[in-house]
Amino acid sequence: MKGSKLFPFLALSLCLYVLLMSACGSSHPPNGPGALNIANSTLPQGVVLSAYSVTLVPTGGLAPYTWTLNSGALPPGLTLSSGGVISGTPPMSDLNSDGTAMTYNFVVKVTDSQTPTAAYQTKSFSIIINPLPLVTSTTLPNGTIGVPYTTTLTNSGGLAPFTWSITAGTLPAGLSLSGSSIGGTPTVPPGTSNFTIQVTDADSNTNSANVSITITGKLQGTFAFSFNGFDNGQPFYTVGSFVGDGSGNLSGVLDQNGLEAADVASDVPFTGTSTVGPNNLWSLTFVSALGTFNYVLAVPLNGDLKFILADPNHPQIYGSGVIKAQSVSAITGLTALAGNWALGFFGVDPGGHRSAGAGSFKADTSGSLTMGIEDTNDNGTMCNGSVCPLAFTGSWMLDTDFATTGRGTATLNVGTNTLHYALYVVVPKAELIAVQTDPASSGLSLVSLLQSPANVTGGSFSDGSLTASGAVMELNGVSTSTGSALPDVQLGVGQFDGKGNITLFQTDENKGGTYIPATPSTGTYSVDPTTGRVYPITGAGTGPQPVWYLANANRGFVIGTDLSATEGSFEPQTGGTDSTPPGFSLPQFLITYAGTTIQPALASVINEADSTIIPPPGGAIDITYDTSGSGGPQTNQNVKLTYALDPNNGATTGRFILTPPTGTPGPMEIVYLITAAATGGTGTLDYSNNKWASINITTATGAPDPNPRITVVQSTSK
Repeated sequence: MKGSKLFPFLALSLCLYVLLMSACGSSHPPNGPGALNIANSTLPQGVVLSAYSVTLVPTGGLAPYTWTLNSGALPPGLTLSSGGVISGTPPMSDLNSDGTAMTYNFVVKVTDSQTPTAAYQTKSFSIIINPLPLVTSTTLPNGTIGVPYTTTLTNSGGLAPFTWSITAGTLPAGLSLSGSSIGGTPTVPPGTSNFTIQVTDADSNTNSANVSITITGKLQGTFAFSFNGFDNGQPFYTVGSFVGDGSGNLSGVLDQNGLEAADVASDVPFTGTSTVGPNNLWSLTFVSALGTFNYVLAVPLNGDLKFILADPNHPQIYGSGVIKAQSVSAITGLTALAGNWALGFFGVDPGGHRSAGAGSFKADTSGSLTMGIEDTNDNGTMCNGSVCPLAFTGSWMLDTDFATTGRGTATLNVGTNTLHYALYVVVPKAELIAVQTDPASSGLSLVSLLQSPANVTGGSFSDGSLTASGAVMELNGVSTSTGSALPDVQLGVGQFDGKGNITLFQTDENKGGTYIPATPSTGTYSVDPTTGRVYPITGAGTGPQPVWYLANANRGFVIGTDLSATEGSFEPQTGGTDSTPPGFSLPQFLITYAGTTIQPALASVINEADSTIIPPPGGAIDITYDTSGSGGPQTNQNVKLTYALDPNNGATTGRFILTPPTGTPGPMEIVYLITAAATGGTGTLDYSNNKWASINITTATGAPDPNPRITVVQSTSK
């Protein structure tokens, strides 16, 4: 039994000897320069109708070598030589039936020259045959003068790397082609540039497409504007409209009223120019019978344009305003203005004291205004000492040149008073602006916003018109609590459950230099279903509660019932869904902005036009700004701040804190995000419509800031 184990061992040894001597199907020889292998890891792609050639490279074994196709098939048009060269020209039939790239899989075999038994090796490969290159970016996005532009050219097919060129025509002024990107900042003149783009692949195959880019001016089209200014400390208000040709030329008409006789004008034509400036701060000039005035215009990517009057030739005149894209050319009658409207206004009473109000009314197709109610605050006295709200009626009519100017007039009957206005339609059934045209002795007011309930049928509101997504409140007023008139501003958020409960309400306030920090609270509210009036309210801060008038969901006007006669607007807060759990986050702040101070209540407020850059990775903010005020205009100033999300409830409220670095001049500010960058389901933040408002609370030295103001800015890049 023990000797029986020897036979299997001898048999195995004999087999191994025979296998080694004969190679026995192995790809490696028993001796020689080394194991035979194929060095190529992959094979290059090919293109139909384009010559193809690649050499297979052996290692080890003994030359010369012989190459054969072991299995599978090469792309039609290609052959494998015995010397290991795959070459030929793929025909069009090498593609899939839909013309897309096709992949061919095969196995090659290399055999060396060793004797008595040659070694061999096999390896699997694939070759992708692509269609000829094709330009796929045949429609390019349009651009705007002065606004950074970038687009990436795309193609399909062909063999990388690709080279792009312009073979006919020219790009718009200010743009250039670099690699596969067209970028730059468009300059004048506006218009459409037609040109041909060509892509060339690695095999020198080309394809072209005729494309165009239309460049428009940021001030190209029709616009309506309102302005809140001061002349030698006396308020004046302006509304108007103009047409911009995109090349910087403007023409329009305006109405203005003020306490100074020189500031009063009705239906006055004007011309103007706009000039692209650095940092998204442009120059704007208006020329009329009132004189020539120079402004600084803040230019965001989307939304309203904001501007301040900062003219060294008129240092005693300054203020801020807003320019809105206008759409009235198709309106032929008052039917387009019929519906339910909410209004907010501010100004001065006959004694020059702060007055403000908010309300609602209904307009019919003949221009009659009915069901009007308003809450007013005249220097701390609500509704002229009567029970609020006050009732009013009225009417409006359109000018004969309404189709080009959007101008009309309105009359309101409030008690025994008859008030007259010049109005300009921004968007029918959406927004108007107006200025009171009565003599200054009867008081002045600027109706800064006048919106219809865009998503409410028949003026039917409910508690559900205030939703959990919340709204940002922006309020200006005048405090007299110290015996002197001081500006008073508030900025904050309100969040609701749609069932009459305020789930969170807080505002930061700067009252004439005294900072009152935000204190979160809860409360209740009640919405009148017919008028959109929100009252009574509890929990909206301390002291007398405000009155809100809804225009639509989470949007409308606010009138304060305290001595400061605060007035302003609230608008939906959106975008707080991009962190885990959902809420506002620091990356949403990482973008560039432009904007200005809004609705300064007193001449002591310094107006500011900002261009803000927040470079990656975030945490620091670089602001270039121009100012105007009682000290005259100042240009090209700079301040650097750091910012952080409020650690207490910033993720819920969108509240950020801006502070100057140690030893660096600059104010401390509180910011509330209004519209924050959202992912849109792509995972990448879209900053195209970011918007936030800020309130200044201290000076560079840390002392209280005596010039409270609210600044609203919007994104200038994606």
